[in-house]
Amino acid sequence: QSSDWTKMHSWNRATGGTSLFMIAFALIIGPLTKIFPRALWLIPWRRELGIYAVILALIHIVIILVGWVDWNLFALFGFEPDPSLEGYIMTQRGFGLGNLLGVVAIFYGLLLALTSNDFSQNFLGGSSWKFLQQSANIFWMLVLLHTSYFLYFHFLDFDKDLPEPSWLQTSFIIIVIFVIFFKIASYIKTIKKKGTNNNR
Repeated sequence: QSSDWTKMHSWNRATGGTSLFMIAFALIIGPLTKIFPRALWLIPWRRELGIYAVILALIHIVIILVGWVDWNLFALFGFEPDPSLEGYIMTQRGFGLGNLLGVVAIFYGLLLALTSNDFSQNFLGGSSWKFLQQSANIFWMLVLLHTSYFLYFHFLDFDKDLPEPSWLQTSFIIIVIFVIFFKIASYIKTIKKKGTNNNR
């Protein structure tokens, strides 16, 4: 049982971690091209990275459902059966909230992935489609909250043998700093460019 748990958790971390990195790189590409115009060739990869990130996130969820909660949706959201009440009670609030954030994130990610194509762009119209795709930052924040909980808080109070510390704990902080850095740097360059144009 312990080895099954370890194996499951390795796949869980691999798919979740890789999905996180793909989302981060997809978010960095936009600001990067504003800072370095020669990097415009990366733009098409933003769509591809986002779609594959969502696919990996779906695999991540299936691994959780199969290996962690055994397809019990009540358990997925922190509920356990209580014979005295002949029903369920919430015993793992953090686990439930963390997974709720993850589920909301995946639905949001699916919406973004399914509309990341030329047909959707033409159907929705340029401005509506752009507004939807630019709201990827909401998806990113949901992913950050979900990931933060499971990386730093969930295993502080756990009733199974603890898995090995995740390699993602340090990498997560670094990639978040990178995303913030490129967004701020891009914003600053945009402001400076507008100021230069106004002074001409």
